[in-house]
Amino acid sequence: MPPQHNVGNSNSHYDKTIEALTNSTQALTSATQTLLQGQQAHTKDIAELKKQMGQVVDFMTKFHETGRLPSNTIPNPKGGFEGSTN
Repeated sequence: MPPQHNVGNSNSHYDKTIEALTNSTQALTSATQTLLQGQQAHTKDIAELKKQMGQVVDFMTKFHETGRLPSNTIPNPKGGFEGSTN
């Protein structure tokens, strides 16, 4: 006589397995989305750093070519040294 299997227990086991797989898949999807968002943020930050480094290189090239600092200075908001008493 073939062994008797309890169909109710078998279905319950499969249901729990499917539920566990579904939960794992959802967690993996969420983690993947978080990683992608982080990667996109880093890509944006790297692009901004490249832009800033390009600006520094441009400034340094102009400074090196002229041998002096640019003439567009900003006045001291507290005033200068003229008229100060020490």
